[in-house]
Amino acid sequence: FVLMNPMASMEDRITADAYLNIIAQRITAWSTLSPFYSWSPAASHSTEALLNVVSSVEYDRKVNKTLTETSCKALENLWPLQLTDGHFEWLNASLSPWEDSNAPYFAASLLTVSIARINTFLDKNNIQPNCAAWNNRAAHLSALQNYLKQNYGTTNKHGQAWFLWANVELNYQMAAQAEHRQKIAALVNLQRGDGGFDLNDFGPFTHERSGTPQSQPYITKIIIKALGNPVESEPQQALNKAQSFMNNFLSTSIDSLHSINDPSSETKNGFTRDANLAYLLGD
Repeated sequence: FVLMNPMASMEDRITADAYLNIIAQRITAWSTLSPFYSWSPAASHSTEALLNVVSSVEYDRKVNKTLTETSCKALENLWPLQLTDGHFEWLNASLSPWEDSNAPYFAASLLTVSIARINTFLDKNNIQPNCAAWNNRAAHLSALQNYLKQNYGTTNKHGQAWFLWANVELNYQMAAQAEHRQKIAALVNLQRGDGGFDLNDFGPFTHERSGTPQSQPYITKIIIKALGNPVESEPQQALNKAQSFMNNFLSTSIDSLHSINDPSSETKNGFTRDANLAYLLGD
């Protein structure tokens, strides 16, 4: 929710501020914290550290318009947890595709998307952060990108979609545009008649996913991002169809975006629904 909240209203802003305040407190107190999950402490610690960076830098980009001290501290907490092959340990809670044996690849792509977006913003606005963890990021990002490139062929299609989004954000640094077009074409072939995509087609997943086959906005949004700005007619047509699906979905769901009554409780279906919509409307 925090990652993609579009801040469409003051209510959205207040809700996001509350979550970022909790995250900032944990970032600041990092050295004194115990992992959230004792059954997998190293992965729990690493997962939280990565999500702290993603949440904080995205909020900086959208709201603070600079790289804050909180984001700098989050990066300081994260970099020492990077493994030698470039990725980070990630929770495996039997929740495909976000927390399973393939999920570290998704997580590495997610981090790459966020770092690339804040980097583009800072460069565009000629902002030079006074942050050693940011200024010394090159080796960490190189290792991260090498991991993504080397493991593209062994991850599932969900991870591949996230890689291609990250590649667009990096202006095709990990795969040149010709290679990118070949990779995205294989995923576009999964497009359904209504223009959307079904997450169940983006396995194989470690743990079986259930549900009636249908287009889902989550994975459709990722494919839209991964398509970038196509110049050829076929991917452009796929993009147009996917955007049409999203517009149709949002036209029937947008009213629920502002119905959060109790963001502290996920037992209320409204919060989960609104979190999804916030993601879908985010840039």
